Amino acid sequence: MAKTDWTIQDSVLPKDMNQIGQEINDLGLSATVWLGTTEGSNTAYTVTSSKVSSLFEGLRVSFRAHIASGTNPTLQINSLGAVPLKKPNGRVAKLDADGVYTLVYDGTAFILQGEGGEYGSATAADVLAPKTIGTDNGIVTGTIPTQGNQFKSGLWSNPDGDAYVDTYVNIDGGYYPPGTQVTIQAYDPNLVSNNIRAGAKVLGVDGAPNVIDTYDDYNPATSADIVKHKRAFVNGQFVSGDIENYKGFGLTAQLEPKPGAYVGAKPHHSGLMDQTTEFTIGMPNKLPENIRKGVDIGGTVGTLVEGTPWATGTAPVSSGHLSFWVSDTQSRDMNYIQVSGLSFQPSVIVAKQGINTTIFKRGWNLTEYKYDILTLAVFTNPIGSFAGMPVQNRSPVSITNGSFLIPIHGIYSGTLEWWAFA
Repeated sequence: MAKTDWTIQDSVLPKDMNQIGQEINDLGLSATVWLGTTEGSNTAYTVTSSKVSSLFEGLRVSFRAHIASGTNPTLQINSLGAVPLKKPNGRVAKLDADGVYTLVYDGTAFILQGEGGEYGSATAADVLAPKTIGTDNGIVTGTIPTQGNQFKSGLWSNPDGDAYVDTYVNIDGGYYPPGTQVTIQAYDPNLVSNNIRAGAKVLGVDGAPNVIDTYDDYNPATSADIVKHKRAFVNGQFVSGDIENYKGFGLTAQLEPKPGAYVGAKPHHSGLMDQTTEFTIGMPNKLPENIRKGVDIGGTVGTLVEGTPWATGTAPVSSGHLSFWVSDTQSRDMNYIQVSGLSFQPSVIVAKQGINTTIFKRGWNLTEYKYDILTLAVFTNPIGSFAGMPVQNRSPVSITNGSFLIPIHGIYSGTLEWWAFA
């Protein structure tokens, strides 16, 4: 440290002069050299100054930038070489046009003095308006608005299919101070009483009395259970009926046989009926001849006399002959009578003309599909008979259910009376 208490009597020694000179040199090194205004481009500033002959650590310079800096700017003093311009944090310095800056050379770069703190990543969109924030680009005014109370509306949705629903509304961006109220009104056009079951309440809306639960998993009705031209609501769907409505109509029915003394009446049509519906029951066999004599069945009085069926009538003797077999080897040409329209198959036939009577009986040799017609009795005219001689079915003899054709021996014309018994 140089002496500072000199008096008139003190002698100045050489060492004292050296000390003073050294301090003068040190003072020069710590002084800031004014370089004036730069020239060159925005990325390569240049300046000429007689005050700087070399670059050394600690060299302090000041200058005015003639234009704003571009990318990675440098400064060259005289011809000492281009030196990068940096901030204290090592980032690239940014200069404005006509800005005056002081820099210190650290051996590799000129370090900008008076700034260079960390700025972070905030931008204007991250800062409340009208607040400002320092950035690499200088002071920036925030753009986040401060919001007040809000009222928003939207539609309900239920994307998950559960008991929870979501409402989607547009919330204005900005800052909501504590105590701010945002009212959200959810809207769904289907949230009405007629869409809610009676007795239930959904978000304050009561169900309509006419909306009831129609689901029946056990035994739901079908169209076959509902009257035609009527509809029912079954498990959430309308079902149209198929049952015909015959209330008060006259219907026809047909009897069906049943065990015992009863019969069942089956209507010709099925459907809905009541006590006024009238049935007409068809009984095609309810005829007098099918009902025992004197018995009244449904207003029909019978005329049937029970016993073996029989019939009688007359038949002309044929004018021609047929060859009837009277034995296994012999046949005869004989006249015959033929009768049809019987309601049974005769077993015994009696034919008579005057006092001549012939009785024929159906034989039993069925396995050979033939009938033996035998004269059992002949009265008063043995010449006109063929006593005991069989006439077999392989001849034209025919006794069927409803008709017969039999030979008449010895009677050649006229009409015969006949009786046929089952």
